[in-house]
Amino acid sequence: MRRVIPCFVLCVVAVFQSPLVYADSGITHSGNDVAARAESSASSSGSTQQRGRGIDGDGRPNAEPLSEMMTSASQRAAARKAGIELQRQIAAYMKSLDAWQACLSQTPPGGSAPSCQQPGSPPFRATLPTMLGTGSGQLTLSPEQVAYIAFARLHLDPLEPVIGPPPEINRWKMAAVGYPLWLSGGGDPNPPAVSDQVFNLRVRLKAHVTSVDFLMGDGNIVTCQESGMPWTPAVQPGERSPVCGYQYSKPSLPEGSYTVTARTHWDVDWTINNQTGVIRMIQASSVELPVGELQTLIR
Repeated sequence: MRRVIPCFVLCVVAVFQSPLVYADSGITHSGNDVAARAESSASSSGSTQQRGRGIDGDGRPNAEPLSEMMTSASQRAAARKAGIELQRQIAAYMKSLDAWQACLSQTPPGGSAPSCQQPGSPPFRATLPTMLGTGSGQLTLSPEQVAYIAFARLHLDPLEPVIGPPPEINRWKMAAVGYPLWLSGGGDPNPPAVSDQVFNLRVRLKAHVTSVDFLMGDGNIVTCQESGMPWTPAVQPGERSPVCGYQYSKPSLPEGSYTVTARTHWDVDWTINNQTGVIRMIQASSVELPVGELQTLIR
């Protein structure tokens, strides 16, 4: 009689299409099917067990396999729950981002800024470690979910609002009402692509800025394509920006300064085994800008 020596494998699985093909480790291809797993193996020692029947190597009843089956079922249930929760959080984030974009689209360039509710950081950034710490059950994820996991680890620096000419270079240390200002985002709008490993799947992420909204602090908003064009000392006095600019019609002084906020719109392109998609993200950064009036004295 042949003795069966089982190996108990506990795994987390990221699945692309179906049916699935499992391998010992790494990425497995079968046509268009792709499966990845992160594994830890535990083999039995001492007695040989026949899994699921409660019989040990001597033919006597053994209750341990039943306990293992219950634990495995619990882990699978926890993994399914984690997958559903991750999918729910991704859908909620995408919905809030769509609502934000729709609200902003109702504002014409240079018009008054509407009261739009800005979405916060994706919730799964904070809850992802807890959701993935569900034991060793089988967790089934879509390509988009795997991409969002890599995205949650991605760090992007927001573009700082840059206003030129900077008020620091004039003797009044302020911007002047009616003077053409150049608006741009300071920072890297097109950082290099990065790669991440998620459950043995390589995820490529490439972020780039699509536009920057400048909330000028006086109730108006200006949208610049990409990151705008920075002012340089070579610009002639009073020359308007050919890309993105603004002129204040009223001063902030003597009450104080205008808070100018740059809202950076990112597109993060992801690629997983020739499958692609886009994740959008918005960041904000602010500076204080004193604006005053210059009066000409005529004698």
